[in-house]
Amino acid sequence: MQPLTLHIQLIEYRKESHDFIAKTKMGESFIFDPFVACSLLMTDDEYEDGKGFDLVGREFLMTYYTATNHNVYTHEGGLIDITCDNSLENLK
Repeated sequence: MQPLTLHIQLIEYRKESHDFIAKTKMGESFIFDPFVACSLLMTDDEYEDGKGFDLVGREFLMTYYTATNHNVYTHEGGLIDITCDNSLENLK
């Protein structure tokens, strides 16, 4: 059975653990790691340079993922970037 599609926004990048705090449109927040299953790719240099901070504010549809008690892991091909220019204003 396929999980429900989630509409999320990345609200904080945690450089030390290379993951994010994300929130759903219903306001629930959770730890989100898009790098484990390669749904988002970053090189070692990009990790070190803090490229994850550039992703804060972006919105995604998660279509294929696994949820645990502590984290949500999107599988390869299960993350669709739907960010539009004015959506970044929602963070202010």
